[in-house]
Amino acid sequence: MLEAMRRYGNRTSEADDLAGNALAVSFTGRIAGWTARHAFITLTVWVAVLVRAFVLAGNLNVSGEGGVESTDARRASALI
Repeated sequence: MLEAMRRYGNRTSEADDLAGNALAVSFTGRIAGWTARHAFITLTVWVAVLVRAFVLAGNLNVSGEGGVESTDARRASALI
């Protein structure tokens, strides 16, 4: 039984053989592999990016007022 478990743990596939050759794996495949191996770093970076995006969006101070006064929508709104 132990020998069967060792063989099962040491099995390889064609994809594993190709993964050993860096030229056979695409750029996005290498990025996916890195992010899978470094999950905590990836999650931390994503959270930091989201927090930064929300902070920057809050600092933009954009309001719904203003804009171009001579648009068709403004003229139609004034007629109503």
